[in-house]
Amino acid sequence: MEQALKKGIGCLCLLCLSVLMLGGCGTWYSGLRGPVRGVSEEYATALKTHTRKGWRTQGLDRVVSVTATVQTSDLLEVMALEQSRLSLSAPEQAGRKLAGQLAGEGTSVVLFIEALEQGWERLDRGEPVWRILLEVEGARYEPSRVTALDARSPTVRHLYPYMNRFGRAWLLVFDVDEVGDRPVLWMMGAPAQLRLEFAL
Repeated sequence: MEQALKKGIGCLCLLCLSVLMLGGCGTWYSGLRGPVRGVSEEYATALKTHTRKGWRTQGLDRVVSVTATVQTSDLLEVMALEQSRLSLSAPEQAGRKLAGQLAGEGTSVVLFIEALEQGWERLDRGEPVWRILLEVEGARYEPSRVTALDARSPTVRHLYPYMNRFGRAWLLVFDVDEVGDRPVLWMMGAPAQLRLEFAL
């Protein structure tokens, strides 16, 4: 009786472990969940609309997590007001920043990458791990410029509250002026194939 019970418990443990290992593998997507703290309601709503998150799990580990914000003119206008509201910059400075971001720059995407493997979060290497494309109405664009952002900066952390000290932040610029209602950001590489679809 006792031996049969031990055998039954062993089989049950093995079954649970198998379910966890199989069920925990995959690629997942979401928007920003829960309240966005410390910002105005208007900015929180705009940020949620313009931000998507995707991650890849392997077993019980999250091997890579990517959060992207498409910076349309609508978001940048609300962002300028948010900067002014918090005295992160004077209103006229915020206006100049906004004008600079919009003037002939195309479309920018702020990208935050957290990865289990060292180097997967970097986009500034000669042979980066990722190939990144922005798809707009069937056409795909590679970034014309990739710039590192300081995720520890109080201003950056306030405007993009999903950032933390464990990942790296990037600003990607694409040579396309209008992204329409449903742009898609593709990240293709050895760690994962991620497809972040926006509904603007």
